Amino acid sequence: MNLLKKPVLKTLRHSLPVRVFHWTFALSFLLCLYTGLYISRPGIVPMKNMRQARLAHFAGQFALTGSMFWRIWHGLRTGNLRDLVPCKQDLAEIPSYVGYELFLHSKKKQFPKYNPLQKVLFTSWFPLTTCLAATGFTLYAPKMLGRVETALGGLNRVRRLHYLCMLAFTVTVMGHIYLTLTSGVNRLRSIFTGYMPLGKKK
Repeated sequence: MNLLKKPVLKTLRHSLPVRVFHWTFALSFLLCLYTGLYISRPGIVPMKNMRQARLAHFAGQFALTGSMFWRIWHGLRTGNLRDLVPCKQDLAEIPSYVGYELFLHSKKKQFPKYNPLQKVLFTSWFPLTTCLAATGFTLYAPKMLGRVETALGGLNRVRRLHYLCMLAFTVTVMGHIYLTLTSGVNRLRSIFTGYMPLGKKK
């Protein structure tokens, strides 16, 4: 019996900075979602008081926005931002990939890192995060950001826009989770370990 196991060759899929960003972004989103539910409907989730909820919400929004802009800077510096933004060819591949996800055909095309739908979801987070930050800070300090409030049509419209952006964000995150869970165990594991076995498609 050979007790020496052949080492598994691995390739780096997600660097440590990218993994730190991913989990900071994920936890910040969950904090914003949780505290936002309390702020809009006090008592729907457990919180000590409104002041605690607002402070936690503000901290979550700051971390969410900061991590997003850090990711853009990191992507530009390393050149891997193109992994997240769909190109013309990716957009052309979307109908075929949607057909696969809807079980209209069984042929699944392999992509270098992310499929076209994942890229579209990732890219949508850039404007959504910016909109959430702008409307969120306006709601937090309307007197200081009175011009923004006026430009957006008043506090009620700002609040409605903030809510709709968060709703859209939540839907895209759910889509991201679904596509991740259906992309294979090794791809899912790589966001924790950073590595993926060579030659593995799943």
